[in-house]
Amino acid sequence: MEYHNPILRGFHPDPSVCRVGEDFYLVMSSFTYFPGIPVFHSRNLINWSLVGHCLTRDSQIQLEESRNSRGIFAPTIRYHDRRFFVIVTDVDGIGNFLVHTQLITGSWSEPVPVAQNGIDPSLFWDEDGTCWYCGKGILDGQRGIVAFILNPLTGEILSDKYLISKGCGGKCAEGPHIYKKDGWYYLVTAEGGTQYSHRAVIQRSRKLTSGYQPCPHNPLLSHEEQNWRTIQAVGHTDLFEDQNGNWWGVCLGIRMFGDILLHNLGRETLLVPVVWRDCWPQMGKDGCVEVVMDGPLPGSVERETVQPIKKTEAVEFMQIAEKDSTVREIWTFDYKSNRIPADFCFIRKFNRDCYQLDKGRLVLQGKETEIDNATGSPTCILREQQEFIMEATTCLNPMACSQGRFGMIAYYSNNNHYDIAVVKESKGCRLTLYKHIHDLGAITEEVLLETGISKLWLKIRADKAGYYFEYSFDCQNWDELGRGAIAGLCTEGMMQRSYTGTMIGMFAEHGQGVFEDRFSMISERQEENFIHGISK
Repeated sequence: MEYHNPILRGFHPDPSVCRVGEDFYLVMSSFTYFPGIPVFHSRNLINWSLVGHCLTRDSQIQLEESRNSRGIFAPTIRYHDRRFFVIVTDVDGIGNFLVHTQLITGSWSEPVPVAQNGIDPSLFWDEDGTCWYCGKGILDGQRGIVAFILNPLTGEILSDKYLISKGCGGKCAEGPHIYKKDGWYYLVTAEGGTQYSHRAVIQRSRKLTSGYQPCPHNPLLSHEEQNWRTIQAVGHTDLFEDQNGNWWGVCLGIRMFGDILLHNLGRETLLVPVVWRDCWPQMGKDGCVEVVMDGPLPGSVERETVQPIKKTEAVEFMQIAEKDSTVREIWTFDYKSNRIPADFCFIRKFNRDCYQLDKGRLVLQGKETEIDNATGSPTCILREQQEFIMEATTCLNPMACSQGRFGMIAYYSNNNHYDIAVVKESKGCRLTLYKHIHDLGAITEEVLLETGISKLWLKIRADKAGYYFEYSFDCQNWDELGRGAIAGLCTEGMMQRSYTGTMIGMFAEHGQGVFEDRFSMISERQEENFIHGISK
């Protein structure tokens, strides 16, 4: 059955999957966003629904001192003895730890620390029920993949530690997962760093703790020598078997929007069919990931002209397939609801008293922490940009706002963001476009607003060239306030190593901002096979 990659679009990196019967569960990195570690569910591997988060309480995680792209790295999800386990790294806090639950949609445990350095931990249960830890680390001064027996409920280490592999010759051997099939232990790792040299490799041994030999057909997955493809930087792979005996892999990758080395959507989640030949897995076609792929999906995928994907008290989400193969996704958050959708995230922490829904209004209480701050938690509510072509809209009530700064934001980090915002002062109101690129922040455009305005619609549009900031007094006639270059919100242009993507949302600083009606995002994509953003 034909399907399209990515299966989770926008900022959805470092995927890991486990299966329970006919149900598949997927987790991914969340870095400094809260709540931490989103959990998705699917029955066909294509349509995924957010069903919760692993880290939802301040007692589980503290991120306020974590800087951009730090925090929560590369979780692995596994299911054993009627319990879900997620193991992960908090790189600025307690290090490697586990959380667990018997109810995937319920609360997860407090963190269970594991006394092992490094990142990217994984769990493997052998046939005798023994639980093994493996992860990137240092043992006796040597860097590689470290493994040992672990009690996953207590974090107690129950065996000696073993350096089982140093990888297959590439830099940054990391993201390890162990599997067992036909008497072989298979070790999949990522190499090359999570940029354009990224790839997945595989080794096997008859013994878990030593003797691993690389596959003669490595890399298992790589686009390093195929820079003409839209999808690049593929790697960080997790393999799994469906209920029909077919094998699959999830991995991360990035979508390029042109023939320059720039991407702004972040690392996304891709699905690749896996077949076994001569006791080795082979991913995709010659180790490549296509935008359009074909595989024996475990469940049916209905494709209708108008398909309501999800409707709750808070959110409406629809896909509209046009005749020219363009798919428009419309996601709407109505402020008349009584809860903030789980699809939103917050920078480092959720300060509950800063986000209130009241009589059809979203009231954001801005504190002293600003968007530009390197740490702390500004009042900012965000959702990932999922397509190059996008527009997001909401309505601000300047008259109901206190003095302060309020508006919409295209956010990559505190160092890189574009804001269309009302600045309300004792002497009056003005609408501004503020750009922060690296260590320089400046208002580049502004217009004065008349007093007494109660409806000011704001819009952020994006395409493969840039971001466009517009405003309207009637939601019908729009004026452009200014533009921002797309390169300003691309991973390659960050001041430090960066692993996230562009987010879109609303914010408030130094006062109370009042938003009315709804927040909507429209994403548009062409479901074809692209080379450099141009159809084949």
